[in-house]
Amino acid sequence: MSDSRYVSCRVDADDLSRFIRQALGAVGADEASRQAVARALVTASLMGTDSHGLRLLPHYLNALEGGRIAPSPRLAFTRRLAGTGVLDAGNALGHLAG
Repeated sequence: MSDSRYVSCRVDADDLSRFIRQALGAVGADEASRQAVARALVTASLMGTDSHGLRLLPHYLNALEGGRIAPSPRLAFTRRLAGTGVLDAGNALGHLAG
């Protein structure tokens, strides 16, 4: 039994990436954040891991609009020892901080 509320279609990965970047830009995300999120969401969707792909875009847009995530974060790295440190990601999207 088919549910007519859902339509399946294919979208070119470059077009999807452009759409994601434009949507994030519309809510004020800086270029670095837009690039990092688009790359991660498109990669996840292409791999078939939809739980970490495009499905999350509305969540990120709402978090940016609501102020929970900084649209232009200031990342600061503090070196602790020769091989360790701490990154203060300034409430960035995790894709950028990663």
